[in-house]
Amino acid sequence: MLTTKLEAFHFIVYLVVYQLFKGDKSTVLKQIEYIYLADDDSDDCYLFQEALNEVNDYIRLNTAEDGLVLMDTLHKDTRRPDIIFLDINMPGKNGFECLEEIRSAKELRKIPVVVLSTSDAQESIDKAYENGANWYVQKPTSFKGLKKLISHCLERDWERI
Repeated sequence: MLTTKLEAFHFIVYLVVYQLFKGDKSTVLKQIEYIYLADDDSDDCYLFQEALNEVNDYIRLNTAEDGLVLMDTLHKDTRRPDIIFLDINMPGKNGFECLEEIRSAKELRKIPVVVLSTSDAQESIDKAYENGANWYVQKPTSFKGLKKLISHCLERDWERI
């Protein structure tokens, strides 16, 4: 039983804080605010944006239709993305080439990179990790799977990887 106004106030504050943060691991980890997606498939980009909006509609998504646009933007933009989602098969500059360039650039190398590909070939997976990918994921085949992937990436502690 709450006996004083102060105890009642503390209990209300506790309930509000609990409701705001229950199960939301991103409040403890670094808050993700800005994501970059490089994918030449406009339908995949649209679905990614829709899934991201359902998971967290406060995160800003920037897209590039090929590796040349991605790298040009990364080198010119002073604001760094919190995560880069990178398709492998793109025109101009493929995902492996982008990944090598990202990892060799001092100002970009610490950005987590999630490689998204339709391929589950072991040689592609190995090459992605050899080039510095933080994670290699086969593109989900359902919208629900894409939302789950995005949620997992937002909850992950990328600084410990």
